[in-house]
Amino acid sequence: MNNFALSLSLAPVDTVSAERYHKLLTPLGEILEFSAKQVVLDLQESTEFICMLLTGRTAHYITDGTDDKLLYHLTPGRIFGNLAHAEGKLFPTRAIAMEKVVVLRIPRAKYLELIHNDPVFALEMMDMQCDYDKYLLCELHNLSFNSCKARLMRIYCSQIDHKRLEDGKWYSLRSKLTHNELAAIVGSARVTISKLINELCDDGFIRIINRRAQVSKEAYDKFVAEHAE
Repeated sequence: MNNFALSLSLAPVDTVSAERYHKLLTPLGEILEFSAKQVVLDLQESTEFICMLLTGRTAHYITDGTDDKLLYHLTPGRIFGNLAHAEGKLFPTRAIAMEKVVVLRIPRAKYLELIHNDPVFALEMMDMQCDYDKYLLCELHNLSFNSCKARLMRIYCSQIDHKRLEDGKWYSLRSKLTHNELAAIVGSARVTISKLINELCDDGFIRIINRRAQVSKEAYDKFVAEHAE
């Protein structure tokens, strides 16, 4: 299975690496807390800071100022912002807290100085940037070659909770996504999402119980098999 095929989140950073980053970066920055839905970092407004996520999850969007498209979710240990060593024009992205989060915010100038003085850390940041690039390449492939309906099916499959199988046939989801949120993830209009959800219900791929979607185990297994490498 492609590592990114059924996930909205990049792989977690291993504990040893996360502890190393925290030890290196803590003396350089400040710890900040954000409530759910607060903007943690907006590269449209400033590229002066780099952030390390300590607790919680963040959602990262690309925007044209009117509409947003979800790029990915990040979990603790991830470092984000303008990680590139060279200056250049950036895509307008912003990071939003999905829940209460704690981040370590470092001035980019100090981050770049650390990159210059610590070759191991510099290579680790290159690897992390490669993770982001590989994920985005997968997402570009998904947008280019899969229909909106297939992309929506992927999102539902990515959110199932394997420990919660209702009636032996239906997976509950880890989180409830609104039609607007699904539209931002899929890259489509809300009205299109509403229509596709009705189609997926008719197909037996999902069902709606108390306004929450559940995914058919049989349909999920089939979808995973079809997308296996």
